[in-house]
Amino acid sequence: MNLLNIRNVKMTLLLLIGLCAMTSAYKITQLKVPLYADPRRAAELSCHFIMDDYELHSVKLYRDLDEIFRYNPSQKPQIRLYNVTGVMVQGGECESEWCLVRVMPAPVATQAAYTCEISTEGPKFMIAKKTLLAFTITRQPCQIEIRLLLVLREY
Repeated sequence: MNLLNIRNVKMTLLLLIGLCAMTSAYKITQLKVPLYADPRRAAELSCHFIMDDYELHSVKLYRDLDEIFRYNPSQKPQIRLYNVTGVMVQGGECESEWCLVRVMPAPVATQAAYTCEISTEGPKFMIAKKTLLAFTITRQPCQIEIRLLLVLREY
């Protein structure tokens, strides 16, 4: 076999391995975080994912850099909640392709980045992440209405 044929065989094998790796993937398909949250009502955050041929190790949700939720199907309890400054975690639930977390936003105007992180089982523990920004509003509806009326009267 000449050197050119060996190179072609190697390239073909690498291409096939690459295609197999691309078709069996794990990824976050959707992260739902309300853009604006009312501190008087619980907000729902959800993370949807697919694992394909990989086994799920954990799903974690973060508020900025602080972990607020963890789902690990192989541990007892499977769900752990972490309250951090600025948000109170009320509860959560998970199924095979999603997790939902209920939080009470901060009573003051804030902004925060919410991140969902999924990881596969070992030995590699590969990770996928997705982040969205959210804001807490603190104005009472009547205050907003009064300001709108004043703006309308100026024109």
